[in-house]
Amino acid sequence: MTKRLLRIAIFLSLAIAMIGVGTRTQAVVAQAPKVILYNSNASDPAPRKFDDEIVKMWNDAHPDMQIQHSVINHEDFKQAIRAYVVAEPAPDVLTWFGGERPASSSTTA
Repeated sequence: MTKRLLRIAIFLSLAIAMIGVGTRTQAVVAQAPKVILYNSNASDPAPRKFDDEIVKMWNDAHPDMQIQHSVINHEDFKQAIRAYVVAEPAPDVLTWFGGERPASSSTTA
């Protein structure tokens, strides 16, 4: 459930950030559609399905600002994340889950 809420929060953050971009571009005539580059390592079936649904919802609602969603397997993503940050053009959105963290066993006060 926490992963789903995190993904929803990321999507909403993206939507809010893009509102400003959308309002500035609407006054321009004949501007090419903006492409939002979104790289994710959500290659497991459930998270990938969720990402695909969110991207489709966004793309249906914003034909002038389409998300190009790339799913990269976890190990390749770990190796490439530094390159993504400095790439030209860099992805607009990156999602990555570093793994479960065990609960701390130190309870001393």
